[in-house]
Amino acid sequence: MQNFCLHGTVGSGKSEVIRRLLNYVRARGDMAIIYDRSCEFVKSYYDPSLDKILNPLDSRCAAGICGKSA
Repeated sequence: MQNFCLHGTVGSGKSEVIRRLLNYVRARGDMAIIYDRSCEFVKSYYDPSLDKILNPLDSRCAAGICGKSA
């Protein structure tokens, strides 16, 4: 799977589908870019040894990625 868009009404199961996909991606060792506006998935899936946060307003954003000096 390369790209997808998930759309649905409130309570239709979008977050559950994304959780299942993230579990699958992590189990395979694949990479993914997740746009997580509400930080719902960061809380459950962020692993600082594997993942990068690309939000300059987040203190966990890696040096050199978000315009921070190393």
